Amino acid sequence: MRHRWTILLALVVWIGPVKAGTYQSSEDFLAETFAGSVPEPEVIWLTGPVRDTATAILGHPPTELRLRYWRQEQRTAWILEEIGKEKQITTASS
Repeated sequence: MRHRWTILLALVVWIGPVKAGTYQSSEDFLAETFAGSVPEPEVIWLTGPVRDTATAILGHPPTELRLRYWRQEQRTAWILEEIGKEKQITTASS
């Protein structure tokens, strides 16, 4: 039993602190992504081949029929919301 605790302690020290995530409001995320000049949102409809691609990426069919995103020149930002086991999960990517 002592050996198991030693291994567990070694793993915790080796891995270090784990950060589960960072909360940032959608507005703050978009302002940071687009340097304060947030473009108007655009919409992509999740139908046909687009829905198939979204299903492959998410690992399950999307629950929405359309998804808002923001584009400025070559940069885009996406904010996805899912229902987790107990709470809503929001993920953003640019």
